[in-house]
Amino acid sequence: MKNIKFTRIEKHPLNNNFMLYCPVSYLAPFFGTRAQCKEMQPKWEKKFNDSFENLSKEEQEDIMKRLELYN
Repeated sequence: MKNIKFTRIEKHPLNNNFMLYCPVSYLAPFFGTRAQCKEMQPKWEKKFNDSFENLSKEEQEDIMKRLELYN
């Protein structure tokens, strides 16, 4: 399967930090500087990709539809 980007890095709306999060996951966001978030992002992407590959086709399609809403 093609490499899917599951995570986003955005400015936190209430303070001066940034947050790394996955919009289709219940995993709590990671808060830090932009550099810290960028450093953590490949690790999160690998975990999400590994988990995604183990899902059924229906579950994968559902996640892809949800991710499209955020793009």
